[in-house]
Amino acid sequence: MKNLDYFLNYLDTAEHDSVKNQSKLAGEAAVMLVGCASADHDFSPVEREELIGMLSARFELPKVQAQLLIEEAREPQKLAKLEQAAEKLREHLSVDDRVELLSLAWKVIAADHVSTGEESAFAVKLRRLLGLSMEQALRARKMAEAIVQDGFKEHVEASPDAAQSAQAFIKDHT
Repeated sequence: MKNLDYFLNYLDTAEHDSVKNQSKLAGEAAVMLVGCASADHDFSPVEREELIGMLSARFELPKVQAQLLIEEAREPQKLAKLEQAAEKLREHLSVDDRVELLSLAWKVIAADHVSTGEESAFAVKLRRLLGLSMEQALRARKMAEAIVQDGFKEHVEASPDAAQSAQAFIKDHT
């Protein structure tokens, strides 16, 4: 317990505000990415492991902390505050970082090799919430496709759900 108190005091010092801010941003990103992974009502173990790796790598967190952020993000009251999470991310992340976050969302969608209309629609919503243009969203999608392996790109292109989501997106934004 003494070590925990020491750690918490350490985080509360002014010189470590950036560590706390990064952790808060990681929590907000976790809410968005868990929302994306859960959009089809099937948060698979593969998607969970992918998210742990992403959060750990992107925000330089220990995997245990990434796991805790994911579990917190899965709580219904956290997912209900998606717009608030997006607002904080828009305020504190550069456009390139927000493009990278959207790319991570597409990577989460690809993790279980199943792209549903719900997941694609959530990614479209995420683009809007993050304040990204169509061009930036396409760049994020291409970044994710370059990362993902095992033919997911071909699956997405052939997926009727993805095609329907793309058509709905174009209809909503033209």
